[in-house]
Amino acid sequence: MVFSGDRHNKSQPNNYQGVNLFCFLVDMQWNDPRLQVTMAITATALTVGGIVYYLTDNHQKTLSFNHAKKKQRSHLQTLAHIEKDIATVERKIDELPEGTTAEAFSVRECNELLIQYLERLDAVIPNDIRHGEFATAKEQEMINKLKTKKRGLIKRAQRNFNKLDTKVSPR
Repeated sequence: MVFSGDRHNKSQPNNYQGVNLFCFLVDMQWNDPRLQVTMAITATALTVGGIVYYLTDNHQKTLSFNHAKKKQRSHLQTLAHIEKDIATVERKIDELPEGTTAEAFSVRECNELLIQYLERLDAVIPNDIRHGEFATAKEQEMINKLKTKKRGLIKRAQRNFNKLDTKVSPR
């Protein structure tokens, strides 16, 4: 396109209005105080918006992590209590003499306690650590730790059931 020397030539057809607007912006005085104030306000608004977004996002992540840690601590305490109780039942089972009848009080007591511990283990739900729809990497790590510990305690209780069955003689 070839233009005449005058950028604001009124004789140009209407299809060059975009070019005229660009030329107006180029010709604008950058030391105009209104333009400087507008640019300063815009820059400040963008900066404040970015800071607010960062702080809110960071706050949400912190809340989520604190929620997960609190839940994990609660679950770990419950699992520690169950583990201690299962150890007590293991000692009771080891103290049982071979050939004890199934009707013996201590056998029924051990059986009932193991069942109660399995029910308490069932109440521990590792996935409720998640704070939201998806778990973060840290939350997933906590969930996996709880699942591993829970599986171990379930297997330990099952071994105790088997040990109890081998010690008890049928009537």
